[in-house]
Amino acid sequence: MDLEKLIPKDKTDREFIEELSRYDISEIKEIVPKLLCSIQDGNWPCAGPMADYLSKYTNEIEEELFVIIRGKDDTWKYWAVFFLVLNSKVVPSKKLMVEMERLAYAPTKSEELEEVNEIALEAIAKYKPR
Repeated sequence: MDLEKLIPKDKTDREFIEELSRYDISEIKEIVPKLLCSIQDGNWPCAGPMADYLSKYTNEIEEELFVIIRGKDDTWKYWAVFFLVLNSKVVPSKKLMVEMERLAYAPTKSEELEEVNEIALEAIAKYKPR
């Protein structure tokens, strides 16, 4: 199977999603880091469809998410948290929620500038046990 055809060609590509949606995350795990590149900016046409697909698998791709969340691209962090934690189609793992607490309560200056702490706080509030 040629998994490369499932990766958007550029930020305007939306045609990949029909083919991608035929696969379970376990079948395409090796290309998840490349797929996550499509959500670097939530304004890109490919970002929404990709987020819709990946948000069902938030916990299965948490290690790949940690690479983004613990990385230096704060805009990407914001969108990763927005799409794949706050708007996840599953309850995020405890490990992911611990990372949300770090982002919310001990953000770096650049995370504050990109409002990563604010979106992390929204995620914490959404999934807080009642």
